[in-house]
Amino acid sequence: MYLRFQYDYLHYSQQRTNYWTPPSWRVASPILSVSLPVCKGFHIDGDASLPYVLNLDRPGYVIQGGPVLDLGTHVQFKASAIEAHIPGVQVTWSGWGWQAYLQVRF
Repeated sequence: MYLRFQYDYLHYSQQRTNYWTPPSWRVASPILSVSLPVCKGFHIDGDASLPYVLNLDRPGYVIQGGPVLDLGTHVQFKASAIEAHIPGVQVTWSGWGWQAYLQVRF
């Protein structure tokens, strides 16, 4: 288990109508990460964060977690469920969903 801090600053020089492109967007987040070992090569990871949107002076939340399968020393398969609410009218990463991916490290 560990606690970290993340600061995101997004800036796009050109506005697009088909994609969220803020001229200046700032978010600060404390994030708590947990990894629970189940057996050798298998664990469950989870993250909880409280992002604070500095532009709007409003907080939000992001919770995600799921199983991780180690396939050797350099390959992992991860799956996560995600629930997020980031304040703002056009913020594209609010909502719920899931993701699965294969990670290869060299």
